[in-house]
Amino acid sequence: MGPKSVEPSEVSLGYDIFAPLWGLLQLGAAREWDGTSPFRPVFLAFVTARRDSLARLLSAVQAVGDLSDQTVAIFEEQGGWSDADPEFVPDQLGASLLTYSGFLAEYPLDLADATTVRRAIDAGTDLQLVNLLQGLVGAALVRGPAVRSAAPLVVESMRAAAEVIGAAAGSVLASVVSSWRIAHLSPALRPDSNMSEARRARLRALALQVESRLSVSRPDN
Repeated sequence: MGPKSVEPSEVSLGYDIFAPLWGLLQLGAAREWDGTSPFRPVFLAFVTARRDSLARLLSAVQAVGDLSDQTVAIFEEQGGWSDADPEFVPDQLGASLLTYSGFLAEYPLDLADATTVRRAIDAGTDLQLVNLLQGLVGAALVRGPAVRSAAPLVVESMRAAAEVIGAAAGSVLASVVSSWRIAHLSPALRPDSNMSEARRARLRALALQVESRLSVSRPDN
């Protein structure tokens, strides 16, 4: 058995969810950007157009992690769309896209290379959806309701996130869950992980419920 784990704080759990959400919004806006005009107006318009989906998403997020209004407010306060936030300069935007995509390209990112930028956006979207699912599951495990109630909230959050970025939820989220199982679920369920037996059992049950609701399965041979 590994060393005893320390429970993350409510705010830490919130950041584990908000950070990939901020990434998805920035990546989604970058997908609509023409590559030459100022990026901030595109980003603000992207966020504004998705307010209904974001409200639904945050409502589910708050419930899945029993997050306080003060913690949820961090999403708005630090999202990058307040009047006090500056324009994105090219180096900052390029570094941000590289970070969200897992540094698949070399630094600095050539924003004039549409193929490289699109690859970073696609990879970043995949990665941040997986990170979002991990953040949601983590919050559900530590602070969430019973599995029967938590699983639908996780799925609702993921479907709303897919809606925010304009993705087809069915195929995209099935792929996300498959990637999450490899990157996060399997290591956590190992006997030598620092997770208690009781929490591993809860994680197995939650994963099964999430998978069943997102219809994750292998095609017939």
